[in-house]
This record gives sequence, C-alpha cells and structure tokens, in this order.
Amino acid sequence: MIYREKNGRYASLKKYAEHCFSIFVIGFIGFAVLFSFGSHTKADAEKTTNIEALVADLAVKRLEEKIVEIKHDLIRGLSENCEAKGVKEPEGLIIFDSNGEASVGPLQFQLKTVQHYVKLFEDRDITRKEAILIATDWEQSSQLAERIIFEETGGIFNWKNCENKLGLAPEIEIIRKLEK
Repeated sequence: MIYREKNGRYASLKKYAEHCFSIFVIGFIGFAVLFSFGSHTKADAEKTTNIEALVADLAVKRLEEKIVEIKHDLIRGLSENCEAKGVKEPEGLIIFDSNGEASVGPLQFQLKTVQHYVKLFEDRDITRKEAILIATDWEQSSQLAERIIFEETGGIFNWKNCENKLGLAPEIEIIRKLEK
C-alpha cells in the first residue's frame, strides 16, 4: 500500500490519516456519482439518502476503529521502542530511577503515578501492591497509559525521556484532533 514501510506500518501518522481520508473521499464520490445518474423517483431519492447516511456512518465507524488501533500502536511503541526496549520479560522489569523510586513493568510506571491516576480516573485509593499488579500487567498498564496520554493535557510527559526520544507529542495532538 502507499505510504507504508516494509513492516506494513505507516511511515507517519499524518500519512496514515491522509491515506484514510483519501479512501473515504474516493468512496464517497463513487457512491455519489453512482446514484446521481438516471431518473430519480422520490423512493430513489430516499434510498440514496439512506445509502449516503450508511456510507457516512461506516466511514465514521472505520475512522474510530483506526484511531483505537493507532493509539494501541503508540502505547506499544512507547514500551517496545523506549521503556522496555530489548527486555525479554517487560512485565517483570524493575528499574530504580535517579529519584530512588522504582519504575515497574513494560511502561515503567512509578507506583505513586499509578496510585495518583487510579484515584483521578476511578476515584479510588489503591495499595502499593495493587499499583504493582497494574504496572506489571500489560492490559491494565497500557489502558492506564492510554488514558493518561490522551485524556490528560501533557500526559505524555509522564514519559518525558521517551517522548523526547520518540517525538510522540505531535502524533498525540493529531490523534486528538481526529477524535473531535
């Protein structure tokens, strides 16, 4: 496909968004042209309107699915390309930072960070043990990271060094704009 690298991924989020948009436009124009030829009765006009609404709904649904996929890829890339790069068992990764605090799991959460965001998002207090269990579980830690990154202004800067290395902030802003 166009704009794709050898591994099948898009070279940039912007290229991917352009590709999705161009497919949507071509499909929409195709349907519009197809249904604009010939004589139209009132029933034909209603069918056309219904089909156009279905096409629009499908395009929105497909875009929403792609946004979810892009978010998941971004979180996975944060772990694989920076936080846990080269580690065989990232769920068991523990590193002590320069502040003396442990960073745990594939997304290198500090326990206080997990506790803070669980309190913020779910309005519940959790123990350090529960924070460790969340940080070391890929599903839970990636869901928490996604919420932090996409729901909190500047949330990506909880991973400041990786953001600097990978330059994720512009991609995150594009994703946020696509969601609106």
